[in-house]
Amino acid sequence: AQAILAQAAAVSGRSAYPLAPAHPSGPLVLATMPSKRRNNGRSKHGRGHTAIVRCSNCARCVPKDKAIKRFQVRNIVDASSQRDLRDASVYATFMLPKLYMKMIYCVSCAIHGRVVRVRNKKVRASPEGRIYVRPNFGKGGGKGKGKSDIYYAGIVKATTAETPKGQVILDCPRVNELFGADAWFPVGEWPEGLLKGGVVVFTVRENGEVGTAPRAMHVARLQVSPVLVRKELAEEAAAVAAAAAAEEAREARAALPVRKTIAKR
Repeated sequence: AQAILAQAAAVSGRSAYPLAPAHPSGPLVLATMPSKRRNNGRSKHGRGHTAIVRCSNCARCVPKDKAIKRFQVRNIVDASSQRDLRDASVYATFMLPKLYMKMIYCVSCAIHGRVVRVRNKKVRASPEGRIYVRPNFGKGGGKGKGKSDIYYAGIVKATTAETPKGQVILDCPRVNELFGADAWFPVGEWPEGLLKGGVVVFTVRENGEVGTAPRAMHVARLQVSPVLVRKELAEEAAAVAAAAAAEEAREARAALPVRKTIAKR
């Protein structure tokens, strides 16, 4: 019986477990344990044992290769304290550093905290399902922080040879400061009426990894109000007029005759 088990395990590549026959003289029934994923939810790469880490939420022991790891970027102080520090600071352009934390979750806490979610069996087994895509939980009523309510303004960059195919890069200094990379969105989501070099508003996920280009969501063309346009044009005209007046005054001072005086001793 053990030889039959070993042969079945060698053929199938999975462990075979015998089931008790219906009658002592009946045939031996073999059963294989189901495998949900090809790697069994691990990334051991042939190793027999990996280090143990603690879950950041429940302190459960979880293997390092099985744990779900995410980077969180937070402010060191809250918004009110930032305003107080900005008012009391000598430097007007001083930016407080960010707090970068690497969060480690077990599978239970990652699903409960909506960091990851359970996928369909067909999607999980397909080649496209092996490529990880951060889940979009929509406008749920939970307390997860996958979706951000903060909108940013950016300028559509010109396409270069280094630009990935099918992506549109957005130039936003604030997003670049938070994630260390420019945001992007697919070409198929190009807003109607948007021109190259135009201004758009978008949002990104708060729990994105630092160093990875965040995907811009809810991209919309920013329509500038005519009042602001007229105000900007008026300010620009006033600045040009002030510069011209200063230049005329400087030329008038240069045209005055120079009086030479000799000091008497």
